[in-house]
Amino acid sequence: MNNILLPYYFKKIGLLLFLVGFVPAFGIGFVEGFIDGFTGNTGDRINIPISLESIFAAISYVGIVCYFLAKEKIFDELFQQMRADAINTTFVLSALVMTVISIGRFEVKWAVDLVILLQMAVFLIIFYFKRRSNMPKED
Repeated sequence: MNNILLPYYFKKIGLLLFLVGFVPAFGIGFVEGFIDGFTGNTGDRINIPISLESIFAAISYVGIVCYFLAKEKIFDELFQQMRADAINTTFVLSALVMTVISIGRFEVKWAVDLVILLQMAVFLIIFYFKRRSNMPKED
């Protein structure tokens, strides 16, 4: 697993790319949605295959992947084990949610990128709490 991890400074690069991509993409989507709701025009836009919003979204996805694959400042066997446990827990939770959705026959239409982003967010949350619980207590 050490071979595929990026150096630690990619955490900062990834966070910067995420913010540079997310803020404009969110702003464009918010403004378009607000205007559509205000005017009552929905679905009348011309579909352009590659829009400015999708370019910014792609930049934010690259940023999240950089952050996700970056090593920790101190990276030892304990951190490798915590990272593997967080990945396993994320996979099990994703499988359970998808099983419940398919058994319950819920009408859920998610985009693939949303599912991947949710999995990465769940991984980061689980890894954060695992890392926090294993840190030595300061008195």
